[in-house]
Amino acid sequence: MWDQVKSDATTESTLYLLDVEDEVASMKLGDTKDLKTHLAEHEEHFQLMVTMVQQSHCNGSALSNSHYQTIIMHSLPGSYWPALQDNTAAERASAASGAQVVAK
Repeated sequence: MWDQVKSDATTESTLYLLDVEDEVASMKLGDTKDLKTHLAEHEEHFQLMVTMVQQSHCNGSALSNSHYQTIIMHSLPGSYWPALQDNTAAERASAASGAQVVAK
């Protein structure tokens, strides 16, 4: 009985996990003209995202890698969208050609 009470008291609730995932999903990185500032902001931004996702995983979150990848891409400034489109198109083309090779 005590183990169950202890587990309930130390395990984060589903609502807490949803709040953490919402907070990570709402993070947005702005465009900065200064390259050093830009890179420092990116590093800080992604480190915070990684920390929050790791904490949510430790507390029972089932955030998938594909959902996490989508959250990361969404957090980037609009100036990154052309590069993201190129990357995702290349991934789809690679997957399609790989699927054709496997089907032979």
